Amino acid sequence: MTVAFVLVVALIAALLTLRAPRRALAVAVFLVPWNGLSVQIGVGVTPDLVFSALLLGFVLVRLLARRSRSGVSRSVGMLGYVVAYAVLWSLILIPFLPSANVAGGAMRGPEARAIGQIVVFLIVVSPVLIVPLITTNLGEIVGLARSYLISVSILAAIGWLQILVWVTTGSDPLPVEFFNHLLGGAGQEMRSGMFEFQGGLIYRMSSLGGEPKDLGSSLVVGLLLVQAGLRPQGVRGKLLWPFLFGSMVVTFSTTALVGWFGATLVQLATNRQVRFSIPRISGHIRFKTLLGIPLVVMALGSIGMLGMGGGVVEMLESRTTARIAQSEDGALEDFNVAVVGFLRDQPAWAITGTGLGNAHLHADPYLPSYAASYAGGKIFVAKSGGLRWISELGLLSLLLFGYWILASVRRAVSTVYRSENGAPFAKVLAKTCFPLFALWLVAGQVTPHLFVLLGGVVAAELVAGRTLAPDPRLRGEIG
Repeated sequence: MTVAFVLVVALIAALLTLRAPRRALAVAVFLVPWNGLSVQIGVGVTPDLVFSALLLGFVLVRLLARRSRSGVSRSVGMLGYVVAYAVLWSLILIPFLPSANVAGGAMRGPEARAIGQIVVFLIVVSPVLIVPLITTNLGEIVGLARSYLISVSILAAIGWLQILVWVTTGSDPLPVEFFNHLLGGAGQEMRSGMFEFQGGLIYRMSSLGGEPKDLGSSLVVGLLLVQAGLRPQGVRGKLLWPFLFGSMVVTFSTTALVGWFGATLVQLATNRQVRFSIPRISGHIRFKTLLGIPLVVMALGSIGMLGMGGGVVEMLESRTTARIAQSEDGALEDFNVAVVGFLRDQPAWAITGTGLGNAHLHADPYLPSYAASYAGGKIFVAKSGGLRWISELGLLSLLLFGYWILASVRRAVSTVYRSENGAPFAKVLAKTCFPLFALWLVAGQVTPHLFVLLGGVVAAELVAGRTLAPDPRLRGEIG
């Protein structure tokens, strides 16, 4: 059934890409946060990856058919060299990979996984090429962001239904891995996100967004877009931030809570010129926060939090600062501890990286004792996006990637700002890209989100540079 599902999604993606590539791109962006629809066919496959793969093939054919490709190639620039390094270095290392019996079948063996991860990596970064080759104006790029906000709003609504049913019946209707097991896929057992606090169980929202931390991180991305100024007009626009914020809190994800706080500080410190200063909290952000507080209190009350006699502040503290302080490894999680231990012991690998997908072959002996029981002899990656990049592709390539983002965003913001009706959009770019990059450094699950946004950056520079004519579709979307 899982193979049939992937084939059906591929067929739909192919037909939609051929007939309406812009709509296919919007669907791909819509599906980015739906990690709960992932299925196992030897490797994990999500619908957004299937759409991206078909769109990549489409734009490559279009790119080869064009006589002039200097615009896209110049904008992608240094990132192209980083991607080439990732692929070539990973291929070079295949004959020298440590031999290991990895649980999960032949597709998870070192050589097969290395090749598979090269393919996945190319698909994940492909939006940087796909978005600028499909979109033709700033309004279409705004439409992609709007598609994402609709997507996370639907996920949050499903999540509240999940919590309501869970509290009412005592059974989680949407456990993690539910969809994969529904289709008969292999992989991990179904599990529900919950934790004990002051003698009671706290249920964690996961919806169809994957694990609670996956959903929480996706909601943080939506919050960053809204905080940057991208929101619907009217009452919906005023209620969107509190709704997303309350939903993010009810995932009770340490990564999401701390990530939102840190990314918001970066956002407040970033000005239109993509330079950084001491954060200043504006009046409209204070207003949104005041709106969000009652919603969060009601959310916690709806899952019995207030009825336990425990304080909201104490519960949030237990999931953030207290959890970090009480851990022997501080802010580092299980797999991050192993990867950091490996890189400390063998720092040369931190410069070059171990190649895509196989850092676990080196880091397995460094797993902490509590993690070795469930991860020893299995595939794992660093949960931090920055740490995973360093362990697989090296610190030097991460620095080049960061420099490319800074240069690209500054160039795009400057170009878009000079175009008519482009100033609000330039603000969104400036206020979103680096906060999301900062979030990615600690939360690797937002990697697809980051590359979709970077595709929007490249596309915005290209379309704004072609013409300074007003784009009426921008009006009413940003404010």
